[in-house]
Amino acid sequence: MNGLRLSGSLQRPVPGGLWPTFFLWVAGLLTLPVTLAQTPWRDTDQSPRLEPDWCERLPHQQPPAALIAVVQAAGQQLLLLDAAQGTTYSRCRLPVALQGAPRPSPDGRWLYWAASDGWVIRFDLQSGATLRTRTGLALQGLALSHDGRWLLAGHAAPHSAVLLDTDLSRVRDYKAQALSGGLSSAVDHVVTASARNSFVLTFTSLPEVWEISYSPSAEPIFDGLVHDYRMGEAIASPGFLGVRRTPLPQPREFIQIDSAMRHVLLTAPTGKPSADELDILNLDIRRRITTLALPQRPRRAAGDTFTLQGAPWVALVNEADGCVLLLDARQWRTDTRRLGPVCGVASVRTHAATPWLWISHAADTTTQDSLLLVDPTDGHTAHTLHASGAAWTPVQFSAGGRHALLSARGAAGSVRVVDSRSLLPLWQRSLPTMEAAYFLWGARPEATP
Repeated sequence: MNGLRLSGSLQRPVPGGLWPTFFLWVAGLLTLPVTLAQTPWRDTDQSPRLEPDWCERLPHQQPPAALIAVVQAAGQQLLLLDAAQGTTYSRCRLPVALQGAPRPSPDGRWLYWAASDGWVIRFDLQSGATLRTRTGLALQGLALSHDGRWLLAGHAAPHSAVLLDTDLSRVRDYKAQALSGGLSSAVDHVVTASARNSFVLTFTSLPEVWEISYSPSAEPIFDGLVHDYRMGEAIASPGFLGVRRTPLPQPREFIQIDSAMRHVLLTAPTGKPSADELDILNLDIRRRITTLALPQRPRRAAGDTFTLQGAPWVALVNEADGCVLLLDARQWRTDTRRLGPVCGVASVRTHAATPWLWISHAADTTTQDSLLLVDPTDGHTAHTLHASGAAWTPVQFSAGGRHALLSARGAAGSVRVVDSRSLLPLWQRSLPTMEAAYFLWGARPEATP
């Protein structure tokens, strides 16, 4: 409430005298932080809490080799399906709404998920028990290390990131502000760079990109001038779980990371100048290497990375018209010749095991029930799949890419699994209340149809 000023409304006579106006003014103040008032913070929320009754008790057997997680009821119901048959394995009813995509552990035992009001949930896929802890008031992103040992939760409120272990115990808190202090910032995005054994964070108003290494052998961090640490004059901080900062001219938002996980694609926040420019940040040398002028601002995480004739590529989706744009990730230049006028797109997904880009249309287009399978070598549409009366969600692939999960939401919502090359169906199930579906995989090989 700092800087709050009153402007005369209490000085003017009103019918009924001064007190009614005064009470109305106080009531207005009390309703300002309505969001936070609905989610009061308690110290006990930070301690992991076991919730044994959220999910149905699972049978005493190993879970299937692969599962499909289906989100229903505005995020407050989770349906777990056997990916090989489509049968129900478990159902969970939650008092908080799931947010974003799940983070399965490498061994397939645990499933981590961000939820509303700053909660992080761990599902035990064998026993059905759930564990939860609260890391903040508003989660902006949740990332799991590729070895399954660490979780990093980034927040819009408070301005912080919290590191958790596999049991959801707090290990370290990071305040989202510059090294010298000053104003803090909401976290914009958190992503795992598995090839680098690190987490990468961006911020809404802090002109920095952070990299937090979870490798015990991470090199020391020098925050001083370059000549300081080259001459041995600077004082280093530990690289393991430390913050390696890359300064930026202005705050930048995360769009995507390349397949080698050496480059982060960034752009200015919506409505800011240069929002249609794409900065390519090299994490190895910790600086921007080039800036690309794009036709429009790209939409975050709507695209994907792929390899074409041995070269790395990035597919982006324009935010306004939904057209697909391809970037040569070797030379960092745009290529407008390949896909032609494929617009109104919601997402592009692919896998090394499939020869196509799987392109789903946005819900506000007339072709929203079309899923295009496009050959990136020449841009022609090899196949078109339809879901009449429904809208496709982003395609998911099994761990080895052998199977594709196709889900559509709407009155005719459904979930189906097909072979990612032959398109032969494995199974299909009608789920009109489906909102999103995700492939989960464990350490065991994929089931054979």
